[in-house]
Amino acid sequence: MANEIDPIPFIDLFPPQGIDNIRSVNHRLRDLMSLCVVPQWEEFNEVDPSEIMRKMLLEKLIRSVHQWADQFFVWECSIKEGKEKEVCLIFNQLTATLLTQSHASNIFFLQFHINYIQTVMDAIDEKVIAFISLLLSHYTEEMRDRKSVDDITNFAQVTMRLFESLHRLEEFGISNGKRETWEEKEELFVNCPLYWSSTWSALSREMLNRCRSLDESSHSDGTLPSSLYSFLCIQKAISDDLSRLQLTLIHNQMVVTLRVVSIYCDNLTSYSNHLLEFASRDGECKNHDCRTIRALNGIEQSSVFMKENWRRFSQIEAIEKSEEGKSIVETAEKLVNNTMEKVTRSRDALLSLLLDVRCRDGLDRISQKILMDRSELKRTLAAYVRELSEEERLDEIAREVDRLSIDSSSGLESSLVSSLLHLCFVHLSSRIHSQLRMNHPENYYRFIYESLQVSGEVLGITQCDSSLFRLLHYHSQPTKDLIREFYSFLADHCTTNQDTSTLNFIKMRTSASFVSDGLISLSLHVTSTSGLFHPLSPTSSSSLVLRVSLLPLYLFDPPFSSELPIKSLFRKSTDLKRRHSFRMLISPEAFYTHGSVVAISLIEKDYLSIERVVGSHYILLSQIAVSHGFSDDLSQFRMIPFTSPPPLNSIPIFSTLKSRSSVDRLAKEFIRCEMRKTIKKSLRSSHIFVTQSLSTLSLP
Repeated sequence: MANEIDPIPFIDLFPPQGIDNIRSVNHRLRDLMSLCVVPQWEEFNEVDPSEIMRKMLLEKLIRSVHQWADQFFVWECSIKEGKEKEVCLIFNQLTATLLTQSHASNIFFLQFHINYIQTVMDAIDEKVIAFISLLLSHYTEEMRDRKSVDDITNFAQVTMRLFESLHRLEEFGISNGKRETWEEKEELFVNCPLYWSSTWSALSREMLNRCRSLDESSHSDGTLPSSLYSFLCIQKAISDDLSRLQLTLIHNQMVVTLRVVSIYCDNLTSYSNHLLEFASRDGECKNHDCRTIRALNGIEQSSVFMKENWRRFSQIEAIEKSEEGKSIVETAEKLVNNTMEKVTRSRDALLSLLLDVRCRDGLDRISQKILMDRSELKRTLAAYVRELSEEERLDEIAREVDRLSIDSSSGLESSLVSSLLHLCFVHLSSRIHSQLRMNHPENYYRFIYESLQVSGEVLGITQCDSSLFRLLHYHSQPTKDLIREFYSFLADHCTTNQDTSTLNFIKMRTSASFVSDGLISLSLHVTSTSGLFHPLSPTSSSSLVLRVSLLPLYLFDPPFSSELPIKSLFRKSTDLKRRHSFRMLISPEAFYTHGSVVAISLIEKDYLSIERVVGSHYILLSQIAVSHGFSDDLSQFRMIPFTSPPPLNSIPIFSTLKSRSSVDRLAKEFIRCEMRKTIKKSLRSSHIFVTQSLSTLSLP
């Protein structure tokens, strides 16, 4: 057997050459195989020699594989010598040969219970790993001294082809029963993914430059840029390269995924900047296929493509489930979100440009119609034309806004229309805000408010400019309503600022009851002053006073205001037997009117009777429970913190009343009353400064 099997050339066994080579082997071993099956072996109870022959053939096959590997895996390949293609060619040819020429060898060795593909793949595995390890280490060492773009590109292409060739060979072996060793082989390429992604980045930049030339050289009649399809193909090509690699190691997946997302974002930013520059050279944009329209549609299409596909293209799902990959996923999401924000800013800049070109005259015309008061409207009408009612004016404005929305959005992608209409409404609101006239009747502001609401409904706007609408709402309200809104705002401010750790506070019991059909008795009882601490003062003869007032003043006739001194504050008295009581009679109409409040102020007075408001607290009268008989006890215990109200000029209602005070007597009186408190604070501060200055003088 040895004399017949050993002389067989290894080339006849591996790699498989088809039926001719295996036929010669079969002819050589035919007599031995016939000898192994003669019945005399069983007759004389001898061991069947077929098992010995199987082992000898198996050893010969493994030696043949090793001999072939030693013959072909011997030379040193250098990138600069151009032999790297031969390495990839070896593995590609081996895979193709095993796939197409191994059928006869499989049948021959199957009669000896030998799986031909599994045996040769297991035998060559060790040789392949050793050879690839040596080859990649040689390539990597060589790349340390070669930093040019061409060298990096060549290295990436070589290693990527080699990686794909090995992967195809591995998959073929595994499908035929070979043990899996792919992770060990992929670890050999651990330094390569960074080079691969760098090559993708360089190639995509080069292709983007070619894309830009398409927009410059071609004259598109459509509403999309000529370069859009090429740009989308560039993004998709990176995904195709990545999917062909089929990476399995988590380290390689994380490196490549993050780099691919970064390349996608860089490409999108660069392309949007190109389209922005491309559109900026467009003087007019009257037609539906101008440069600005094409640039806007291109930015929108590329952004949507990126937003919908970046996770699938970067294969980020493969690392989401691992602990190591979670941080990479978060970084990638932040990178994509930041890129989308940049692209959105570019898109909004183009939308503003488009809106300015197409709708400037229309927006000016609509804003003038909205801001026109009744006297101006009459002057614009001919003698034979009747004056329009407010409803007819609103309908006319709605029709003009509708025509404007149709004209401005012509040629745009449907997903851009809502953004354009929102921007159109913002521009209209800003024009009205900048040209809004003061000291006009309330109906004037009410009509502007309703006109903006109608315009927003036509444009499909759900959230409007709150500052302008709030301003119009205030100006359209009567002065009395605004004053009540002001005190209601102060009461809400007190309830939302209940941090008593740094505030003076007292405890108080409030109770209200009907004493007759036309009067409500309100009682305030101070139950504790333990939360008061006296502020540091340069004067020793100062005292604290608790003042209770009913506001607004016009609602209560006669006005109610009462004071009680609070003593023993320096000792921080906690004597609960002390009682400070206030009692007042209020009509039910005034009591239940929204905005009527009881103001409780803590005031410090010095020996010159100059007051300083330490803090105030406002309680809405409508929030105090009222009993209808002596049997009902609806008294409430409250903690009253004394807070400092916000600066008056920072309150929009106060600013509105201040602008109205020149023509409205009630607003003027309200402003004078509120400003008097501020002036007293200023006088107090000036007095303290003068006192401190005098105390530093020394007499001769």
